[in-house]
Amino acid sequence: MRKTVVLSLFVGFLVLSGCTTRLAKLERSSDFDELYKGAIAYYEQGKYGKAKILFEKISPYYRGTIEAEKVQFYWAYAEYYQKLYTLAAFRFKNFYQTYGRSEYAEEAEFMHAFSLFSASPDSNLDQTSSEEAVVAMQNFLNRRPASRYYQQANDMINELQVRFETKAYERAKLYYKLSTGLSFRNYLEAALVTFESFKQDYPDSKFNEEL
Repeated sequence: MRKTVVLSLFVGFLVLSGCTTRLAKLERSSDFDELYKGAIAYYEQGKYGKAKILFEKISPYYRGTIEAEKVQFYWAYAEYYQKLYTLAAFRFKNFYQTYGRSEYAEEAEFMHAFSLFSASPDSNLDQTSSEEAVVAMQNFLNRRPASRYYQQANDMINELQVRFETKAYERAKLYYKLSTGLSFRNYLEAALVTFESFKQDYPDSKFNEEL
């Protein structure tokens, strides 16, 4: 049993070393055709970190070529799959602005908004990225009303609106809770103003009766 475990670890070490050595060789290579094929191969194998390293290296070389579209598009996805959502959003946006007539342009525009959506935090945290996601998603819907992503984009906007509503509700409740302290008069005024603002901003909210 112990020999089997040791052998498995040794084989795993050899495989890992081989992958590392191959990447190191590719990084030193000046054969851009080999680098391009290596980057695509890593991407298709789900090795997005290694693919990203090679895409970054070959990107300047392929600028203005047919291959450039695939390099930029896969590079954006490689960052998305690594959960580098802000970087992915930047790359997807750069892609559809640069290659507006590409077959990948619509998907890239949607993924720009979707990456921002993926980066948005829970309702109890700052919602700046969520607001950016809503704007990006709405712009996408306005430009591409017949898109196959139309329903998905609408659903994400609705989900983000619920987050905004929940955050506003929690903020209003916080002022009310603080009104029990020493500076209760100031917080009571803030609570009343916040309650009124909430009703105006979310007239159909389920929280309105309570507030």
